[in-house]
Amino acid sequence: MRTRTPLTALLTVEMLLVVAVGVVIAGDDEPALTGDLARLQGQWSALLGPQKNIPMVVTIKGRSATLSITRPDGQEITSKGEIRVDEKAAPFKTLDWIKFATPDGGSAPENLGIYRLDGDSLTLCNGGPGNPRPASFQAGTAGPPQMMVLSRKTEANTTSATATAKATAGDFAKLQGRWSAKAGPQKNTSVVLTIKDKTAVLVVTRPDGQIRETKGEVKIDENAKPHKTLDWINFTTPNGQTAPESLAVYTLDGNTLTICSGGPGNPRPAEFKAGEQGQPSLIVLSRE
Repeated sequence: MRTRTPLTALLTVEMLLVVAVGVVIAGDDEPALTGDLARLQGQWSALLGPQKNIPMVVTIKGRSATLSITRPDGQEITSKGEIRVDEKAAPFKTLDWIKFATPDGGSAPENLGIYRLDGDSLTLCNGGPGNPRPASFQAGTAGPPQMMVLSRKTEANTTSATATAKATAGDFAKLQGRWSAKAGPQKNTSVVLTIKDKTAVLVVTRPDGQIRETKGEVKIDENAKPHKTLDWINFTTPNGQTAPESLAVYTLDGNTLTICSGGPGNPRPAEFKAGEQGQPSLIVLSRE
């Protein structure tokens, strides 16, 4: 049985949000803001991603908005454009993100959305750039539409959001998702590792098509010396028994994850080097 693909990769979040939301100061000759557009003015914030460790801040001033997200690796991404609001639309009020730019500087397609505004809570459902407007407040299973619930930004919730993001940041957050590699002397064995929270699912597809899936947990220590450590725990043997822990060391460089495992019940490797008889094992995975 194959594992399910994780719902939202960090890259998907960025691409959806880069064109989602900017700042153009309204001129003095523009009419006074009324209705929901007036109530939307200011800053709104949310925590995104499976681990809720990606802070997002939307600043609306006049009809323009600035979106800023901070990835777990500390990189900040900002995009600018405008919003178009129709609070009289039926069956749902509409909010469209327009005049945004793509990462290469081109004009992004409009991102059509619907919204609900309840005091200091703003619920958005966006179809995604160039896609139809959502017909309901429901997120897609593997991409758009995208649901977000934002809170009006105050000093109190900003402090809380920052604390939560820091608590779930680091390598643990960066390891979340799906990783793959080709293993074996002929590089004809497919290995797929999916990490969600502490749960790890490993699927190995042999050259003859036989598939083997194992499930357990990972325990990491990114402050360990001389190498960061990653331990495979609570896995089971083919006959259903609890397998001994497999101690490993790892390096994480962007979308490349290198793991050297000692094997069940064996000592932790002292270096990143595969053994001549298979243990320790060395594998280099790429983020899918």
